[in-house]
Amino acid sequence: MPKRIQLLWLLSALLLAVLYLLSIWTKPGYVVAEVNASEVRFKLDTAVHNLMQLNRRLGQAQSISVGRFAFITLGEGVVAAEEEPENGTLGVWQIQPEEEDVSTHTTVFSDLLPDFETLPKDTEIRMAVRERRLGGYELRMELTNLHEGIFLTPQHDTVHIKPKRAQVHAPKEGVTFEEEVYINTTHQLPWQLIPQEGQLVLTFTFDGQPVLQEEDVMFVSGLKFNTILPDRERSSILSGTLRIEESDTEVDLGRNSWMHLGQDDTWEITSLALSRDAFHLFFEGQTNQLELSYSKRNYLPTVLEWLVNNNYLLLLFNSYMIVIGIYLSVTDRYRDEKKKEDEEEEKEAETEVKPN
Repeated sequence: MPKRIQLLWLLSALLLAVLYLLSIWTKPGYVVAEVNASEVRFKLDTAVHNLMQLNRRLGQAQSISVGRFAFITLGEGVVAAEEEPENGTLGVWQIQPEEEDVSTHTTVFSDLLPDFETLPKDTEIRMAVRERRLGGYELRMELTNLHEGIFLTPQHDTVHIKPKRAQVHAPKEGVTFEEEVYINTTHQLPWQLIPQEGQLVLTFTFDGQPVLQEEDVMFVSGLKFNTILPDRERSSILSGTLRIEESDTEVDLGRNSWMHLGQDDTWEITSLALSRDAFHLFFEGQTNQLELSYSKRNYLPTVLEWLVNNNYLLLLFNSYMIVIGIYLSVTDRYRDEKKKEDEEEEKEAETEVKPN
């Protein structure tokens, strides 16, 4: 077989090998999504100030439950008159869990606002909302990897506290309250809430429909839409749409649709709002993994699909044909010139050996 034909076969085989590799090599994709979900989880890649404007909008909460705390310093106060005032004195009060039980929580019935001035970077947040059987809604927030205290601001002079597996310690030594107690706060001083081993749980109960809105753009990672039940895990997605820029593919998300994203990818949440029983998120970012529902298919385009969608494959094929054409033209010209030189050398050799 001529060497030129062998080389053409080699180039063709090399091209097929390249196309095969491009067909299995997934290209990172840029995803733009709108999702409605009953629960969302993420880790802050940058500090967030005043998350979802909570210190302005939670005055409508009927009650606030605090769990997994190390202690709460209540600032100065005195026990209310109907609760034996002689057992309480002006000074700093404190709530502490019994035996540091992480399942303890203290329910506070009053207009009490959390002041999330700053949630530091790397704080992990889980937010869930559900409709209560007796009416109203419940917003649950779990904060982990949080090693800084937050503040609670009482909105009235009297605060009703109902401890569960916790004790309310009065300033007077030896005086504690294990059942509900009313405390008259002085000057409405902020209460400091210290997490237990970086964990904190806040549950807000609303009579009506809560409306919360994050005003700033947040950069997060580890974005998940799932609910962990005692015996299983299910999707928290209610509805939504997802678009992959590279392939111009749009996917509709239905109730209980699964969406697995790369956990190390950074996402830009441009809008985060809570209305009634759902969180509404708009987010976008580049990811190396995108699996939907229970299929193991990665919905991100391969490099070959990306080339096809952007007409680069035709350009690549045309370039290959041009290279082959140039190669054939050059080899043909070289072969003709070589043949001509050989013929001239033969003539010269015949002239030299011809007898006189």
